[in-house]
Amino acid sequence: MPPNWVWLAFFVPVLLHQLWAEEEAVKVLLPCYKRHMDLHRLEDGFSLMGLLPSSETLWLRAQKLLLVMSSVDVFTDTYFASTMGLGGTNACSHGRTQEIWDFWWRQSIFSSLPFVVPLDVLISASWTLMLLHLVVACATMVRKKGAGDRGDDGRSPPLLSCSDKDTLFNDDVCFQLGESAGFSSVVQMSNKLYVLQMKKNVYRKKGYRIMGYGLPLSQKYVRRVYFSYLLEDGVQVVLQSWTLAINTHQARELALLPALSLALSFLMGLGKMKEMLWFFQVRRLMEDMAFRTRAENNEVDRAGREEEFEAGLKVVGCHAMLVGLAVFLMAGALFIACFTLYAAHACPGGIRSLNGCVDIP
Repeated sequence: MPPNWVWLAFFVPVLLHQLWAEEEAVKVLLPCYKRHMDLHRLEDGFSLMGLLPSSETLWLRAQKLLLVMSSVDVFTDTYFASTMGLGGTNACSHGRTQEIWDFWWRQSIFSSLPFVVPLDVLISASWTLMLLHLVVACATMVRKKGAGDRGDDGRSPPLLSCSDKDTLFNDDVCFQLGESAGFSSVVQMSNKLYVLQMKKNVYRKKGYRIMGYGLPLSQKYVRRVYFSYLLEDGVQVVLQSWTLAINTHQARELALLPALSLALSFLMGLGKMKEMLWFFQVRRLMEDMAFRTRAENNEVDRAGREEEFEAGLKVVGCHAMLVGLAVFLMAGALFIACFTLYAAHACPGGIRSLNGCVDIP
């Protein structure tokens, strides 16, 4: 393992570059966002966590803080995977960590399996899967051939009006890449811009076209929830809590750096749960829009689009069930982490089952 200064020498320039890149991205996107805020009279465009009203300056500072926290979280997850993944648990304390893990596995609900999945394999696999959202983002850069303007149904090639003269082309690629880089400001602006485009269609009595924006927003949200939130925060917080509990049992004291890393992952997990719940507000908004669209019964708008419109609503409903499952899994991951750390301090052996404390031989 390289010394800690090597890790810091790598991490600090990367973090500074991320902060600079987000600032440059915001310079491009913010005028477009503010233009649509004014056009649609959006009053909560700069709200914090979707709850607290805020000024533009305070909102931008909060997004920078979230970026720093997210980057530190990813860095500590990578450090954790490099120290404990693929052979790390065997090297740690002369294999004692892996022995405790094997015993722990046999006390869990997975004891009926004929094999024990090594802890280092789980850590390495979860870190590798965490990178999937980067692959998905890069895949969006592959564009279809052909030219033309995007209509009001959200079909490619995408463009976003930023002023009377300036237009942002391929805005969906910009949004997806900003999301993969951890730019919370870009994610929030893109989500609300999609919602505003749907509202605009309903206002113009073109409600049967809202799925051109609603369905991509829903699909993007499901990918983000599973590829990023669960794999990056949910799984990592569980694995870190297990490892910290085992190390605490061996050292008889709490390691400060792993504990801080776990606390940060826990806070990020809570924040991601709040973002998951936002999806249900969007789904309810889509249902309200659909109800209004059906009531208006615009024959010109409905022609040739009704079937696609209804199919899109059903897909969004399925996505809502998937997001609901993800919320349940994230809540379960946070509970398991808390219960594991509680057992590590409450039980002499460091393990507690539903039947009580279990002593580690």
